Amino acid sequence: MIAYTPGNMGAGNWTTAVYIDEKADGEQREALGRILSGDVGGPAQRWMPLTTDFKGTKYCPITYTAEGRTRSVSIPEIMDFNVEGITAGRGNEPIRLENVGHPVSSVLTLARGTASTYNDHGMSWDNTGKNGHYAAFEWQWP
Repeated sequence: MIAYTPGNMGAGNWTTAVYIDEKADGEQREALGRILSGDVGGPAQRWMPLTTDFKGTKYCPITYTAEGRTRSVSIPEIMDFNVEGITAGRGNEPIRLENVGHPVSSVLTLARGTASTYNDHGMSWDNTGKNGHYAAFEWQWP
């Protein structure tokens, strides 16, 4: 899921698009569609009402990797996002923010975009060298 917010995220007016891996079968596509639309609760139930321009759902090949402090997601000809956790001092562990009001996790790892580009639905941006974060999360659905 991607979202463009023209200002304060909480103010709304988001442009949102959803991407689901093409390997998902019909049942998985339906379940993920319901989760990402907010129909079954969870974080999407809080952010989808902020969306004023929903660009739809695309089924495409998605590659995700998590190795050490690096996270990356790639969708051919659409997205190539790579971030690396930021360390400080002598430690090798990335800096984490705790007790944050993020809709997916209360703990975020601070990161920097190392090669982070997006181009789809008439939107294009490059977050290389800019702020990022990542977090472990679990969503459960009956």
